[in-house]
Amino acid sequence: MKLFYSAASLYARKARVAAIECGVADTLEFEAILPWKDPAGYRDVNPVGKVPALGLPLYQSNIICEYLDAKGKTRLYPEPGPAR
Repeated sequence: MKLFYSAASLYARKARVAAIECGVADTLEFEAILPWKDPAGYRDVNPVGKVPALGLPLYQSNIICEYLDAKGKTRLYPEPGPAR
């Protein structure tokens, strides 16, 4: 799976840190892009054209972080329930 990011994006940095902390970074391919230049094929992954985007397509940092948390070995978010 590929995580598209821009080095200037704080939201993309959040998704990259979540991947590392959840222990799934080694299963992802990271691709730095410049979203304002509209790279070829990027709109197929993310029709909005923003970063970060995970090639499922998932394209908001909070949704990507929740997905990575569910797939990872280490939990960043509490289990659903009153604590959450």
